[in-house]
Amino acid sequence: MRTGRMVLKVDGKEDLMPFVRRLTYTEAIGELDGMTASLRIPLNFTKVNSLLEPGKPFKILVQDQGKTIVEREGDVVAVNFERDGRQYRVTLVGLNYLHRLRSEHLTNVWEDAHDKIVKTIAGRAKPSLSAKVEGVDTTPDFTFQQNESDAVFLMRLAREHNYYCRVVGKELHFGRRGTSSGSPLELDFKQNIDSVRLTANLKDHLNEVNVFWGDIEKDGTKLTKVTYKTAPKAMNSGGKLGCDVGKSAFGVKSVTLGGYDTPLYRTQSSAKAKAKAEMDVAALDFVEGVAMCTDVPKAMCGTMLKIKNATWPFDGSFLITKVFQEYIRNGLKTEITFKSNSLPKAP
Repeated sequence: MRTGRMVLKVDGKEDLMPFVRRLTYTEAIGELDGMTASLRIPLNFTKVNSLLEPGKPFKILVQDQGKTIVEREGDVVAVNFERDGRQYRVTLVGLNYLHRLRSEHLTNVWEDAHDKIVKTIAGRAKPSLSAKVEGVDTTPDFTFQQNESDAVFLMRLAREHNYYCRVVGKELHFGRRGTSSGSPLELDFKQNIDSVRLTANLKDHLNEVNVFWGDIEKDGTKLTKVTYKTAPKAMNSGGKLGCDVGKSAFGVKSVTLGGYDTPLYRTQSSAKAKAKAEMDVAALDFVEGVAMCTDVPKAMCGTMLKIKNATWPFDGSFLITKVFQEYIRNGLKTEITFKSNSLPKAP
């Protein structure tokens, strides 16, 4: 028996739900969350016309047995109308509140730590967002915002330093991408998963990162190199790390950061944190996969996924990086995109 469903509220009202034929919501690390709602409305039914306008606030409730498990909100940014016989076909498109940080392109040289940058940008959003910053330890001497909107700048900052950047409700979340949030989502292949696929790829394996750092005021142009070689902890206990497999097959792969074309780190600890972040980013691209599921309302971006009864190499732990929820009249379909730095342990 299917128990999952999605509910759309526009301007605080559920009045559009009787006309919804298809409702989707996508949340992903490094992207704007988005909503689409496809409706068919009788030509002479005008009571909901005031809700069919761009600029209206929306909420998506993902429910299980009538209880709301996930709640997301944002703004309707586009409405498409089509006349078809005696009815309107209407499509609403919405984005979460991160899109409000796209209104102005700025050029700035930030001399603050990343946590302060995030809090400053959150405060100047309209309306303001509350910043929730965790595990931010990489502090360059300066950071360029190069004719970018705040949204694009924050997502680039997150991508380059292994952070995640998302807006949940009216909170701007910014933290380490390798740190999952919430309880793991456990899925049984025999019960919840229709199909699953994954790819293990060594194209981005990395074993060594060199980062230059130095204090210009004290030492002038003299730079010191810090080298980071420690492999990350495997998400799957006993499984093979992609960086170790790549090293065994193709030898050590290294990259050097720093100098005049990238931010200069003033302290060794900041340079080391940047090197570690670079290693973690590359490591997480080893395994990428997708699980197609039925009736999984609890799936959330940023949490861990544990799969069982799918046999090797699918039985293991993965980080959820994208969730696509689709609700139509016959139930809730969920597409989960995941990554891992290691393959599960072979039997």
